[in-house]
Amino acid sequence: MSELPVQSDAQIERLVLARNLLAAKLSPIFKTWTVNEELVLGPGTLAVRVEDQHQLGPQHVDIAFVLNREDESVPLIWDCAAGVGSSAEEILRIAIDIWVRSTFAVIQEFLTRDGSEATHFADGAPGGCPGWHVIQGPILSYGRGDAPMALQTWALESALLAHVGPTATKAFDRPMLNGVKLMFGFGDEKVSE
Repeated sequence: MSELPVQSDAQIERLVLARNLLAAKLSPIFKTWTVNEELVLGPGTLAVRVEDQHQLGPQHVDIAFVLNREDESVPLIWDCAAGVGSSAEEILRIAIDIWVRSTFAVIQEFLTRDGSEATHFADGAPGGCPGWHVIQGPILSYGRGDAPMALQTWALESALLAHVGPTATKAFDRPMLNGVKLMFGFGDEKVSE
């Protein structure tokens, strides 16, 4: 990602809060995580960066999982997270919770490889992505009425990897460790994820 723009004191405080919330959320799930300046340090060489690269407002943060903080050649796994709420802390708590339940679940599965956090699809497996081993995380859905359950059911029954995978892989810029997030919008709502 590009160089970060100059940030205000309020933006810096927001990112400090996000890093502290993330460390507190990850520690009960996967060993101990602590904040050290701009990184959330995990066990071994693991870390997480929380930034505001996209500058999309207070509901959005950019999160990078660092597999090896001692080796800059190891790719970072970037994702975005968004939350809602009536305070900066509530918004960040929700954004971080969504990231932990979706993206971090896939990363944790990548690290443990035991099938407990996400589903593996080997190259050529039915419902998978041709040419790739895929770790698919949980399908989270939000909305009103029965729409979240309908969306989740449809996504689970539609073999999305087999349909979207061949198109998505054309945009991959690395031979491994590529992330894909599918987001669906409906009606006059901005985004349903």
